[in-house]
Amino acid sequence: MPPPGARGGGGKLAFSVSYDEGATWRTAKAVGGDRLELTHPAGADSVPLRAEPTDGDGNTLTRTIERAHLIAE
Repeated sequence: MPPPGARGGGGKLAFSVSYDEGATWRTAKAVGGDRLELTHPAGADSVPLRAEPTDGDGNTLTRTIERAHLIAE
């Protein structure tokens, strides 16, 4: 399924996560179309999430959710 706003297909949706409060970002792999596969490093307590849909014309929107996922130990 193309991301919202993708005219005629050709769009993409990318996800990134950070384990150091947004200083660096890693690509997050989408699995099954409804979840992300994450591997938390030791000591991480929360995960900001960044979503970047790109439409068929190459327009990209970036949205970041701080502390989107809390890690309980």
